[in-house]
Amino acid sequence: MSAQDRVGGFVLGGGLSWFSNQYGWACDNVLEFEVVTPLGRKLWANMDLNQGLFWALKGSSGALGIVTKITVPTIHNGVIYGGALTFEAVHLPRLLQGIEDLAGSALDDSSNSGHLSLTWHASAKSFSYSSYIVNTASNQSASALMSFRAISHKTSSLRPMTIAESARELADIDSLPGTRRTYFTLTIRLNTKAMHTIHDAALVAARDMGIDANETCRVLFQPITIPHLLASYRKNVFDLNAAHGPLLLISVKMTWVEPERDEHFNHKTTALRRLIEEKMKRMEALEDFIHPLYAASDQNLFAQEKWKTSPNGKMLKAIAREYDPDGLWSKMVPGIWDV
Repeated sequence: MSAQDRVGGFVLGGGLSWFSNQYGWACDNVLEFEVVTPLGRKLWANMDLNQGLFWALKGSSGALGIVTKITVPTIHNGVIYGGALTFEAVHLPRLLQGIEDLAGSALDDSSNSGHLSLTWHASAKSFSYSSYIVNTASNQSASALMSFRAISHKTSSLRPMTIAESARELADIDSLPGTRRTYFTLTIRLNTKAMHTIHDAALVAARDMGIDANETCRVLFQPITIPHLLASYRKNVFDLNAAHGPLLLISVKMTWVEPERDEHFNHKTTALRRLIEEKMKRMEALEDFIHPLYAASDQNLFAQEKWKTSPNGKMLKAIAREYDPDGLWSKMVPGIWDV
């Protein structure tokens, strides 16, 4: 969860954590919602009351009303082992392989998790590379972690820490007041060739954007593992299962300060997304899943073709008609996902 995320949006949009291999998405673990429907009714939704609404709220990103309370179980905030490693560009092939190996290792050790981040540096006109890896069982010799540690790195913050310390370390430095941003997300079937293609496209785009010192381009590669998909099967609206995995969540975020740069960054970011989509389609690597928390304003999971015929799509529309028969919510909240 980044610094600008809040618990409500994080949970309603799914929510990835270091514990997703064991517990699935954050929304899968909700015990109860209190929600005010578009008709003004305050309802409780759980396994016994309004079961359809309870399911539909998990991953629909607030598309069915105002959620005023969320009841969730807690996880013991014990000691984990993890941190960030930074690398030179020459190690990119090994880093991409490391991400693929990390996802595969979750089948044997679900306590392994992590991601790879590429951050543009205007002065060097290149990306810097950092991995953030975690073992929630605090196993410092876990093989998936050792594969990253074996790569020559510039810096390391690996250490025993609490979840709270990890969250503070990952807080976005570009979420200061006044920072403007645009972003998008894509999901692919995890393989190193596709990751390399995305990296190269982002590198060319970042150079073309003319990014200044107070502007950033960040690309994040985060695995969605088979254990994660197994743990979340049929618990949310996402319509994903283990046969889809392992997957890789791609999120790209641009930040800047000056309002006159809005059109420039919005145009360039959209062009990059369409380019990557086309390349992934040609490689048969694109998965038709849009993660709500990182989606662009024109990326709607429920507008995809599969939702018109899939069981999940039909069920979600039926639930929306039951609790919002006149479609008031999308009129009251323009831009909300219309189911």
